[in-house]
Amino acid sequence: MSSAIKKSFLIKSAGKTDPGRVRARNEDNFSREEDLGLFVVADGMGGHAGGETASEISVTTVRELVREFSLAQQGVPPDEKPYLDWLAVTIKKAGEKIYDLGNQQIELRGMGTTTTALWIPPGFDPPRAFLAHVGDSRAYRLRESRMEQLTRDHSWVMEQVRAGHLTVSEAKTHRFKSLITRSVGFQQNVEVDSTILDLKAGDTYLICSDGLSNMVGDAEIQHVLETAAPEQAVGELINQANAHGGLDNITVLVIKFLPAD
Repeated sequence: MSSAIKKSFLIKSAGKTDPGRVRARNEDNFSREEDLGLFVVADGMGGHAGGETASEISVTTVRELVREFSLAQQGVPPDEKPYLDWLAVTIKKAGEKIYDLGNQQIELRGMGTTTTALWIPPGFDPPRAFLAHVGDSRAYRLRESRMEQLTRDHSWVMEQVRAGHLTVSEAKTHRFKSLITRSVGFQQNVEVDSTILDLKAGDTYLICSDGLSNMVGDAEIQHVLETAAPEQAVGELINQANAHGGLDNITVLVIKFLPAD
């Protein structure tokens, strides 16, 4: 599907989630709202239905609050800082809801979720994207044959990599590779990483849960993004993750930013 975000550009996107080959329950959720230019992935964690509940609350809250803000900004000259701040606020609000519900229902206590949100609102000239992130889901950008991870994993192993105590290859197989150090809803307040991105025609963005990034290498991911349209790319990436074991739930969003002509 595609949606015009301003007269000279189009968004083409696709999204898909899959339980993988090992997990009985899919605790991932995603939102793909082309009319808002909003794309969100959340990977939940928690006993019983906790992870699924947390990720659903997060994507729903972010979507609803972004839509509310977008309606309020109609006719207002766009300003980058309020958009960036608001996107971070939506994730913080989601965390408060998840935390409160966990305190109300004992079976949901301790639940949390990652959340990675990319927002490309209309009206900015030159166009801008806003990225907000908590956890170890990831956002990537492919630009002119160079793929770059835009988010930083909030995980114990990647903190050790950044400190020089582990290599990337060691982190991939470490017994604590699934231990995240920051999540939405586990505590009442969460620090949200956020940044403003410039956009160029031809950019491709990928948002995914670690069920993809832990199973498929960056070179393989890049090849798929370079050679397949979004709808085909999400299916192929999930197939590759499952072919490599499918050890976790897999969620993939692919967004292409294209000239309208």
